[in-house]
Amino acid sequence: MKPRLVLAFISIIIVPIAAAILFMTFYSAGMEEQAGNEDELGILLSEVKRTVDENAGYLAEPDLFYEKARPLLEKYDIELIVFSAEEDTVFNSAAHQGSGEASIWPDRLGKFNVDILTEEHGELSAEIQANSLSAPPFSQFKEMIYAILGAIAIGLMVLLALILIWTWYISKTILLPLKEIYHATEEVVEGNLDYPIRYGKKDEIGRFIQGFNLMRDHLKKSIEQQQQYERARKQLIASISHDLRTPLAR
Repeated sequence: MKPRLVLAFISIIIVPIAAAILFMTFYSAGMEEQAGNEDELGILLSEVKRTVDENAGYLAEPDLFYEKARPLLEKYDIELIVFSAEEDTVFNSAAHQGSGEASIWPDRLGKFNVDILTEEHGELSAEIQANSLSAPPFSQFKEMIYAILGAIAIGLMVLLALILIWTWYISKTILLPLKEIYHATEEVVEGNLDYPIRYGKKDEIGRFIQGFNLMRDHLKKSIEQQQQYERARKQLIASISHDLRTPLAR
């Protein structure tokens, strides 16, 4: 019984984790095949650097700078904020873009910073914020979230299945035999000594049931011997009483 409980405990912990890791491995392999060898995030950062550097002269006129940067912003569905070396905001595309729907994804997943060295304004920094995780390269983060959620779901389903299986198995191999033992004990108390408990396994419960059946057999034999002794005693007393009465009658 102890090995079964230990095995159940270990399997309930290890198997769901292994299933989740296996799912993550296969899902990640599929993501890598779809992504190919191109570093889409690196390409985006390079295009942002080039766009800001080539159009830095328009930063004093945000409307003109937005017109120059709009193809890039629409291509990747992003917002762009440009900061000066003193960390002052010199351009924010949100003022020119319509407010989109609120995203269910954490903002940190689609936010990146890049430093840009320009000839006209010196060192600048740009913050990129994805409006959604549908367009590359941000879609890989959405796929990553799906992979994590899928792995959690797989792990929980395996955990639930193992709990149900082990509950059924332990109920069948431990709780039901114990219930049979309790029922057999009540039968013995009621005087029924011919109620056997059938259990084929040679584990702790099997040895206990074997001992219970052996005790019941010994008790049955002891009662039968006592009954035989009582019958013999009564026959002896009856015979002696008959012998004592016979001479007196003559």
